[in-house]
Amino acid sequence: MIPGLLQTAEYMRRVFSLDLSGAELTRTVAARQARQQILYDAAKTFTFVITETALRWGFCPPDVMAAQASHIASLATLANVEIGVIFQGSAAAHIPLHGYQIFDDRLASIELEHAVVTVTDPHDIATYLRLFATMSQAAGFGQAARSRLAAIGGALSGQR
Repeated sequence: MIPGLLQTAEYMRRVFSLDLSGAELTRTVAARQARQQILYDAAKTFTFVITETALRWGFCPPDVMAAQASHIASLATLANVEIGVIFQGSAAAHIPLHGYQIFDDRLASIELEHAVVTVTDPHDIATYLRLFATMSQAAGFGQAARSRLAAIGGALSGQR
């Protein structure tokens, strides 16, 4: 999936509508959108690694995914946000079995199907830091990522 901080409102709606509807869906999407404002705090830095496959996955209609790719490319221009894309066909030495977020060397959250697990044990966090380093090595960053995001968006726009 696309990380929550990078999701467009329409992508969020589709994700959350699997379990929510009505006013609860609206509140949840609004809350996630508000949370995204942290990306514009220059005092904080963010690094994301996503797969090209996540961007091409048919979970949403092509126009929604095209907008999603464009949105991520736009966020990648922020000075405090780095986005890496693991291109389809790239060799990766490891594959994560689930989503996770590393906040620093003291806190990580692991996203499971039914829950989010908070991890504070240094040994466990080190495991996720190693996995993130491995995934980062397989990813293209900077202009390479932005170019791939633009190509994905263009290809998806042509599928309308």
